[in-house]
Amino acid sequence: MKKTLLILNIIIFASLRLCAQQHLPSNPTFKRVFTYGKAIGTSIQDMEISGDTAISFSHAMEEVYLIDLNKKKKIGKLHIETDPKVHCNTVSFGSRYTPTDKWPLLYVAQYSNRHTSNVYRIIGKKLQLVQTITWAGYKNSLTVFDNADKSNIYVIAWNGSEDRNPRIFKIATPSIKESELTIDLSTKTDYFTFNYINKFEVVQGVTVKDGIMYQVRGYKNNGQLAVFDLKAKKQVRLFSLPPLGISAEPEGVAFQGDKLWICDQESNMFVMQ
Repeated sequence: MKKTLLILNIIIFASLRLCAQQHLPSNPTFKRVFTYGKAIGTSIQDMEISGDTAISFSHAMEEVYLIDLNKKKKIGKLHIETDPKVHCNTVSFGSRYTPTDKWPLLYVAQYSNRHTSNVYRIIGKKLQLVQTITWAGYKNSLTVFDNADKSNIYVIAWNGSEDRNPRIFKIATPSIKESELTIDLSTKTDYFTFNYINKFEVVQGVTVKDGIMYQVRGYKNNGQLAVFDLKAKKQVRLFSLPPLGISAEPEGVAFQGDKLWICDQESNMFVMQ
């Protein structure tokens, strides 16, 4: 009986992992659905999606757009109460600051400070800085949550442009009570390493759905989509984006339900077919 239950559990687990990876077809392509338009002199960075609304960040957080994915247009902006003068690299939703908040907290990985994340609460049309997390032990870091689990945060960390072996850490989500916090990644043991072959393979945007991490990577016309199974702690797929329909530099990646969206630096929005 115990053996039968064990076999059933293994089958169920394998099925769940397969379902998670089925968010990505065996031969995906991307279709440009619309372009929402960016301000002159800005470049689009990462985005996050809640329901049918995307929140798209530009560099230095000069523009933070609200985009209706169904209406295919901008519907507003968010404003920062204090100007942190940081280059937004990746953004991800955490848990809600209070249960009654409309939006979850936004974790924005800085490029300017390279190993720091700003945590923002959305109040009306304003982004209120509530916490700054310094990820010590590495020169660079990006942060992302799984869509289904906010109890842990994934931190991608590396040491400068010549480091071809970034690590992906799984860290218990820090309490939001402290306004400034430092966490030393060099003391953490729950991680795995992946490898860049080419220098242009730097991560631009990242999202996680059901234990599967999706990274858009690369400069200019060298875009890639890399897929990781976080449970197995390994990369499982790697695609060159230009043959799939995305020729410009990819920046943002996020899910709307089971739809995978990618936004390039020029504000073109693509959906996976």
